[in-house]
Amino acid sequence: RTGVGGSSAVRLATERLDDLLRRGRLVRDGDRIRIAGRPRSESLEPGPEALAAMDRLVDLLATVAPPGLSAAAEEAGCPPEGIRALERASRIVRLDDDLAWAFPTYRDLAGRALAMAGAAPLTPAAYRDATGTSRKYVMAILEDLDRRGILRRTPAGHVPGPRAPLAR
Repeated sequence: RTGVGGSSAVRLATERLDDLLRRGRLVRDGDRIRIAGRPRSESLEPGPEALAAMDRLVDLLATVAPPGLSAAAEEAGCPPEGIRALERASRIVRLDDDLAWAFPTYRDLAGRALAMAGAAPLTPAAYRDATGTSRKYVMAILEDLDRRGILRRTPAGHVPGPRAPLAR
């Protein structure tokens, strides 16, 4: 039962799980254990329709100025669980409740911002002009890159931050 060398930590965890199962706090569901009272998940993998809807959503977000996430999800027929799965799989990058990009598009936009900031302090206006977008999109990306330390905001503009990849 402890198959991992019989360590005391494994034994303790097994005893705790058995206790929670005995007291009805957890329930066995085939080869899985779930919290009692929570609905059984029929499948951990999305079905073909959900996968197609998720792909449609990624396609809709693969633009420098994506539509609002809720509107795009509705158009694609992608439920909230699909959005969360896309985020977990890093297929979309969500910067706000209603603002997300397909990962390859965001990667390209972030790379452009970093390259521009490496050449000279990057102003939002210069980045907006280079991407052909609006301040709404530019500020969300720059703030995200600042927050992650890839860029750093200075009075002159954004410059590479402490976590910026080194140029090769």
